[in-house]
Amino acid sequence: MSTSIKLLDAFKATFGGLSDYAAARKIGITQQSISQIRRGDIKFSVETALLMCEIAEIAPEDWILDLYLERAKSDKEKNLIETLKHRMAA
Repeated sequence: MSTSIKLLDAFKATFGGLSDYAAARKIGITQQSISQIRRGDIKFSVETALLMCEIAEIAPEDWILDLYLERAKSDKEKNLIETLKHRMAA
């Protein structure tokens, strides 16, 4: 499951299990965008993920690093992000 879908589900759970439609309205995006995220066609932008974390009072650090990790194009990028995640966890 993608980070975007996990973040969406965590966001919805924070508000007692919103529908995808209600979550889209709360975030300020379209229901179509939510559907595209669910299908894996697109991912949340970092800006939208930060907004979601702010609205739901969710710590953004892990979510943002995981979004970057999904977008990483090389092993070098992936290794750096994993290193950052491990350092934050320590």
